[in-house]
Amino acid sequence: MNKKEIQKQINYLENTKNRIDKTISFLKGERKDAPEAKKDPEQTMANEIIHFFKPLNTSYNLLFARKNQREAAVRLLNKHGMEKLQAEIRFLAKIQVMKQQGKKKAEFCPSVKSPAELEEKWSKYEDFKLSLRANKKPHFMGNLMSDDLKWVFVEGDRKAFNMQFKDKITYE
Repeated sequence: MNKKEIQKQINYLENTKNRIDKTISFLKGERKDAPEAKKDPEQTMANEIIHFFKPLNTSYNLLFARKNQREAAVRLLNKHGMEKLQAEIRFLAKIQVMKQQGKKKAEFCPSVKSPAELEEKWSKYEDFKLSLRANKKPHFMGNLMSDDLKWVFVEGDRKAFNMQFKDKITYE
């Protein structure tokens, strides 16, 4: 090999190293090549939300590169706020540990690994939390004689339910 070929090899390896470094920094959310992304507070908050998914998803750093995940994180942030989101994601991490331990209560919790999945399964997740608060499976009772309501979810206090809907309940 002559000197020119060796220099070409060195340049090629340096370029490859630079590309790998940029990819790693991009996946970590550091994006040195796009300073305008750091100036946008919504994107900064979205990156923080994605960091919360670290205990739920071992490959969470891939979520930074996906536009739909960042947009879902921003929508969740606007709808629920940072503190509530952080608390809910921590709770999901605890539930995941309970699932791994084989606890029956956790078996019905929806599996959430990303902001887009959390956004999609939020109502199922809320239903699961309600059933945990009631310390039993959710149950349905009575028919309402109303056109707009077919059934009512009751968390446990039957007397309060009967007093609230006393005139409208018919039992089978």
